[in-house]
Amino acid sequence: MTPMPPEIPRTLAAHRMIIGKVQVVLAQKAIRIGALDALSLAFLPEKRIVVAQAKRQGMILTSQPYQTVERLHEAGFISCSGGEGMGRKLAVELTPSGVELAEDIRKALGGEEVVRMEAAE
Repeated sequence: MTPMPPEIPRTLAAHRMIIGKVQVVLAQKAIRIGALDALSLAFLPEKRIVVAQAKRQGMILTSQPYQTVERLHEAGFISCSGGEGMGRKLAVELTPSGVELAEDIRKALGGEEVVRMEAAE
């Protein structure tokens, strides 16, 4: 059997740690959204951004960005504008509760720069 490269277990452990920290924030606030949706929220800017652009820039972490947007919208963390339904020109903006949750997640992960740096890796 071919051994696994050493960076793979380290990377998986880091991902588990990040997701775990996000889950703790969600549990403390009794928020029922997925950890990847919440982590995506933490990457989004407070100002308006088109969903397709946010996905291209790696801000939305799931493979189904419009479903993520729909869940975050239904939970009250983002507002949507433009586009027809879930069209390509759909834009999102964080609500005050979205800004608060995003900030709490970034703090739990060590601050905004750490979150952005980990996303780039």
